Amino acid sequence: MLCFPQRLKGLEGAVSFSATHPTWQRTRPDDEGDEHCGWVFRKSTDAPLTNSNGVGSFPSDELCGDGDQIEGCASIRDIYELGGDKGGKYTTPVLWDKVNKVIVNNESTEILRIFNSQFQSLCTHPEVDLYPAELEKEVSLGRREERVEGGGIDVGMNEWTGVEVPWSACLLQCYDGQKRSRRLDAVLFP
Repeated sequence: MLCFPQRLKGLEGAVSFSATHPTWQRTRPDDEGDEHCGWVFRKSTDAPLTNSNGVGSFPSDELCGDGDQIEGCASIRDIYELGGDKGGKYTTPVLWDKVNKVIVNNESTEILRIFNSQFQSLCTHPEVDLYPAELEKEVSLGRREERVEGGGIDVGMNEWTGVEVPWSACLLQCYDGQKRSRRLDAVLFP
């Protein structure tokens, strides 16, 4: 998701971008005692991956790029652990400081704000406003991914809260988030 704002602001020369494969895999495949699954880096030439349920085959295509070009990590978990977080929830996106080897931020709208303010002098398109003040409330309401994308994931037993979530609530949340996204798109990309 953050490759688009990076390109809109013209930050390709200052901020690199590495994409993960869209299919979760074991992050420590050689450690039989470690069952953690999460986002992994792949190269476009790597073999396709099957999801953790063994269903389907998903290519490692040009969207995966060439893996993690900065640190050579195999997974997002590796990035977090390199930055000192050994027990967290390993989420994306990640804004990584390659000099100090720390995660600067891992929340998408906060990264947009950082691109809009702290990186202005590095932008080739500083006039592009990724976080317009008049849309801040709309963006804040729609910022949590589960509003749009995670509705289907949250159906059934939510793995983090242990609370059962009904289909109807998730569908309403998805539709509400999609409506907000369309309104934002119409303003940001007329």
